[in-house]
Amino acid sequence: MGIDHVSTNAIAERAGVGVASVHRYFPNKQAVFAEVARRRDRQFLADLDRLLSDNPSLEVGIERCVRLMVEMDAQEAQMRRTLNVDLPVRWSLAEPDPVHVDVIRRLTAWLLGHLPDVSPEVIQERAFLGLGTLLGVVKLSLIVPKLALEPELTVQRMTRVLVGIVRADEAVGC
Repeated sequence: MGIDHVSTNAIAERAGVGVASVHRYFPNKQAVFAEVARRRDRQFLADLDRLLSDNPSLEVGIERCVRLMVEMDAQEAQMRRTLNVDLPVRWSLAEPDPVHVDVIRRLTAWLLGHLPDVSPEVIQERAFLGLGTLLGVVKLSLIVPKLALEPELTVQRMTRVLVGIVRADEAVGC
């Protein structure tokens, strides 16, 4: 279902509207995919807030975040591949980074409550490194599915890795 293999006619048919209706709101099929990406990003942020709203322990909260990202991509792997790999970033976001900045901001705020002896700047750095690591694994799993771990194993391994990143000791330079 890559973007090159989907026609505007197919999009209109799947949406149950005429092609003219699609073109009334979207100048091309890339704009349709971009709107889908924006909606999924908003849903991700809402899910992230919900998962951290009860202020779980550090390990549980990180596992929830990892599971959210892994399961979100596993549910509709081909759609996620299209949105994350096939569709250029400039089509999917009005600005290239607002969702990632918002995720890092939310994770930093949550982590501050679990790491009171660590400065906000260092926590933000760790949130950045953790999110970057997780995004890399999730996107690489979409690009090279034959080498990807099973989703549950990915959740287990990445949870351990990310707990290590956010708990990194100053003595090791993190």
